[in-house]
Amino acid sequence: MSCLSDAELLEEVEREHLEEPHVRGCDPCQLRLAQLRVAARMLRELRGTPAASTSGRWGGRLGLIATAATILAIAGVLVWKEVGRERSRKTALACAPERDGAYYDGEAIVLTWGDAFGPLGGKEVRLYRRPVGGDETLLGSTRETSYLDRGVAPDRKYVYRIVPVGSDGKESTLSVTLDASTVVVPVMVGEFKIHFQQGFSFQTRQVVPAAEADLALTQLAGGFQMRVFSAPNGGTNGPDDDPGELAPTRGLGKFEDLVELPSRGLRTILRTDERYPASLQVFALRTKGGGIAKIHVLGPEKGFRGGWQAHPFWIRYVYVPAGGRFLPTLQEVKDWSTDLDDPARKKAEGYIRELSSGVIDVRTRATARLKQMGPAVLPLLRTVAPEQDAEAKLRLKEIQGGLALQCRPLQLALAASDRNLGDAAAGKLRLLLGEVGPLDFPGDQERQKLEERFEKERRERTVRLRKVKIEAVRGLFPLPEEARKKIGDQVSRWRDVQREGRDGLAQEIVRAGPGSAVVVADILGTGDDVVALIDQCLGVAKNIVFIDSRSNLEANKDRSCYFSFFSGTHGYDGMVSIMFGNGSDTFQVQMYGGQKNTLADLGKVDFDGVKVPKAFDDRKDWEERLPAVVGHTYLEHVWEDKQKFYVKFKVLAMESGQCVLILWERLGP
Repeated sequence: MSCLSDAELLEEVEREHLEEPHVRGCDPCQLRLAQLRVAARMLRELRGTPAASTSGRWGGRLGLIATAATILAIAGVLVWKEVGRERSRKTALACAPERDGAYYDGEAIVLTWGDAFGPLGGKEVRLYRRPVGGDETLLGSTRETSYLDRGVAPDRKYVYRIVPVGSDGKESTLSVTLDASTVVVPVMVGEFKIHFQQGFSFQTRQVVPAAEADLALTQLAGGFQMRVFSAPNGGTNGPDDDPGELAPTRGLGKFEDLVELPSRGLRTILRTDERYPASLQVFALRTKGGGIAKIHVLGPEKGFRGGWQAHPFWIRYVYVPAGGRFLPTLQEVKDWSTDLDDPARKKAEGYIRELSSGVIDVRTRATARLKQMGPAVLPLLRTVAPEQDAEAKLRLKEIQGGLALQCRPLQLALAASDRNLGDAAAGKLRLLLGEVGPLDFPGDQERQKLEERFEKERRERTVRLRKVKIEAVRGLFPLPEEARKKIGDQVSRWRDVQREGRDGLAQEIVRAGPGSAVVVADILGTGDDVVALIDQCLGVAKNIVFIDSRSNLEANKDRSCYFSFFSGTHGYDGMVSIMFGNGSDTFQVQMYGGQKNTLADLGKVDFDGVKVPKAFDDRKDWEERLPAVVGHTYLEHVWEDKQKFYVKFKVLAMESGQCVLILWERLGP
């Protein structure tokens, strides 16, 4: 039987298994089939998704694939490799496609070749390894389609050759060649987001279960106030200067100023507490692979509406896979090479010309060697005339992206507080990158979009709650028609006069009481130009207050979920009388030791008719915690230290999980 045509072999490529008996035993057909498989894969990756066929099953693609296969045959070796920006997160500067290729994971080189030789069905392949500049040696054999090489040295380049072995023990004439490198990016920066009981691995730059992580969020207590992180390899968020407290009272200082990992005081449990702000933000720790990392806890994601245990935390990091400093020294920055000598320049120019070669091997080799020359080649790459073909331009962009990553230490030095270090780094970066900008953290754009969305939600919430309070005041503080007319005239004049003449009129309007806010809103609306006047009017009603829910992050941070009937203010300082929203829409009146506050739900009663009980023990329904119900009136017995008094309050309005509006009045003892 004669050999199959290219079109017939392409049918075999599409089916991904061999049906023709002739192909199984024909070496020339096997060779052409392997070449067409690789060519088809190259075409799929270039196009992204298969194009719709136009003429026949393969149509116009046959010529392109056949051309690619011919180039592969001329080259005499099958090589494919891709270094994309998405996979530049790997520790290796030179990494490989997700399905086939080679990459360095920080400890070993991972080799995968997939179905490059077709369905081998568990047959043996042999692997050979050659360090660049050295001799090739047999590495081992396997019947799998992947291999882990742990016997590699740091800062070396390797070339691997994978060869199928026949049933007779002879090696095939086909082989796959893969390049790999153990040269790691000296500094990596980024952001990640973890939830409760999650962690992060700096080697893989992936969110992982807490048991596998370099840093994990293991405990949350008191809402978001207290957090506990685990750092199994040792870390610190400041000197543990007061072991009796829940967290260090002194932190590590500013994120930008942290130069190296502290030599002492490392712990595996890092506690934070919002009462000690210095403990919250900056950590330094060791990682599994012997590296170091400093992180900035940016806090729980703003505007999150889920339960506290599912609340995400944003964390920004600088990771150094090897070494003991987060910033280079001034001398290291001064010694940083930014130019090529004449012999190196001539070599680089030759490699740049080879990027346009018609031989794939030559292009691949030129790409690897330009990367090996380091960031000093960047100024030359920027001057290359845009006369190359599309593939050469893509390879050039890839090289520049990889070399720019190596400038991370200079970018960190630029952000440092040491002026001499920053100035020296700025000069080097101008020469290498052509511009000096802020250090770009992956994730910044996503965070910015979230911040914009949450800021918009915050403004909308403020407007909505202001309207709720206006309606509550309308019912509680009705104005006689004559008073409404007088205030209406003042509001109209306030609107028509210049800004500098408004202050006196505003004072007259506010003196009329909280009901004037209703008149202002009815005449002028609640737009941005009048909200300040409305808020001044509403502020007169000191006994009508919003208490935010503690499940709202901003409320917990600003302490607006706490209120004191003793001082008439929000906050956690001094004597706190009540808290709202600790886990649900409930009131809680005992928040810390020494408090004996109790609360009773009186139901829907006449608020004005509620008086001081004759005796505390007359009521048997006192509680520490009760659900909030709109329209219900509550009686609280405040008892802390030497202070004892009663307070009645009524729930006027409530937004579940957000806030409650109450009318309150202090009663006698």
